[in-house]
Amino acid sequence: MVLSSYIDQSSPSAVWHSLFSALAFKDMAMDDGSVTATLPALDDFRQNRDSGLAPAWLTVALDTLLGMAVFGKIMKAVPIATVDLTTDFPAMLTSGSDAEIHAACDIIAGNTAFVTGTIHDSVTGDLVARASAKFIIKAKPQKEEKGRKAREKAIEAAFDISGAAPTPLFDEALTGHPYANWMGIQQLKREGLQLIHLPFSELIIGDPFARTIHGGMLASIMEMAAAGTIIDKMGRPDLLAPLSTSINYLKRTFAGDCFAAAEIVRFGRNIIVAHARAWQQADAEPVATATILFKGLETEGGA
Repeated sequence: MVLSSYIDQSSPSAVWHSLFSALAFKDMAMDDGSVTATLPALDDFRQNRDSGLAPAWLTVALDTLLGMAVFGKIMKAVPIATVDLTTDFPAMLTSGSDAEIHAACDIIAGNTAFVTGTIHDSVTGDLVARASAKFIIKAKPQKEEKGRKAREKAIEAAFDISGAAPTPLFDEALTGHPYANWMGIQQLKREGLQLIHLPFSELIIGDPFARTIHGGMLASIMEMAAAGTIIDKMGRPDLLAPLSTSINYLKRTFAGDCFAAAEIVRFGRNIIVAHARAWQQADAEPVATATILFKGLETEGGA
């Protein structure tokens, strides 16, 4: 993957990156492993109709710029992959505010890059997110033949969602969630488990060369699965925003549908903790897992 694939779509070496285009970054600047950019406050990516940008969308933007910071440090056309990503959300972005993002590749040790990033509210100046991540720098690109075989195998062993049905409470919550609607997710419940189904589209591709799913998209559906599980337990359609997400990326993905589910491990008055997983072929073979913390109901003022 080369930087021109993201920045200059007219470059002969560029491959069109639909998700990067949707992010619509402004005022991007790069300098020796440091990247700054502004994520605009577009209506499609809000948490709800009256709030600022959704935390899950901020995670997509952070993961993207953290990866670009690695490229800015190594300046080589080699593939990279996110290994883990931890993001804290001390505040919500205010309605109408752009997100001012800074990402930096702090150090490269062997084939591992350590990166950090922050997001500030463009109007208030408040810190709304901070992240740390590790990326693996790979020796050579994934061969297309191997990717083709993986896709064929996935089609043969597609995850079966027959017998699952939507849940009205979660549907009610998602009607006011522009970002979830933009993703086109389907929420389903089967045997007591809340499922999120993300149908494949070019918008969820992270690496346009290897044709893998963007890590921020996997993070988004795991957060949605956790939120839906909490709604099921509360018995009312209150969609809570996360305090923190910690994600581990376990397996290479392919250009296909994705699924997620979550379990609540603590349902306290101050903190709610959920474990989530995302997969493509079998729920017992996750491609990513996450621990997600939400404010408890007491902290939310009964919301």
